Amino acid sequence: MQFIVSALSAQGRVTLNLDAMHAEAAAEQAQRQGLTVLQVKPAGAAGAFGLPLGLPLLQRRYTFPITLFSRELLSLLGSGLSLVEALQTLAEK
Repeated sequence: MQFIVSALSAQGRVTLNLDAMHAEAAAEQAQRQGLTVLQVKPAGAAGAFGLPLGLPLLQRRYTFPITLFSRELLSLLGSGLSLVEALQTLAEK
């Protein structure tokens, strides 16, 4: 089965098409290549205009604000909080 893997490399965000038995195996393949996996999804058949078949056109996806999270975490760590305290503070937001 084909999977589309979104990941981070040292050069930035990359998208891979991997063949694996299941999503976890696709993620493991990407991790073995030294990538940090962000998302794994099955590569579905595309309909008109390259849109996936069977999905609502107005479907919203949650995207984690990694840049904001990183800045806030760096700020908290720089102010002397331990990693655990900084993460707990961010979790309360």
